Amino acid sequence: MDRMGHNTEYIKRDKLEILLGILEIARSPVKKTHILYKANINFYQLTRYLDLLKGLDMLEEIDQPYKGYRTTEKGRQMLELFKFEGPDIAVSKKEARAKMSIEEMRQMQNL
Repeated sequence: MDRMGHNTEYIKRDKLEILLGILEIARSPVKKTHILYKANINFYQLTRYLDLLKGLDMLEEIDQPYKGYRTTEKGRQMLELFKFEGPDIAVSKKEARAKMSIEEMRQMQNL
C-alpha cells in the first residue's frame, strides 16, 4: 500500500490473459474506451491487441448500436478453449496453444 491507501502490488498478466480479457469484455457490443478501462491497459497496448484480434477474425468492428467492437464466433470459440479452471489451467493453455495455427502464435509473440 502507498501512503494514499492504494494497493501497489501488481500481478503481471501475460499476453494471452489480456487477449482473453478483451474477448470476454467484447462478448456484447462495447466501445473502445470501455475496453481500455475494463482491460486495464494503455491506449498503445489496446490498439495493438485490437489490431491483432481483428486480424485473427476474433473481434469485429461494429457501427450499431454505436461504434465499437464485438467478439466474433471464432473469438467465442477461443474463450471456450480457456474456460477450464483449477489446477488443469496450465494443461488447457498448452492444449489450446497447440490448436492455434503457427501464424496466430507468431502474431501473438509480436505484441
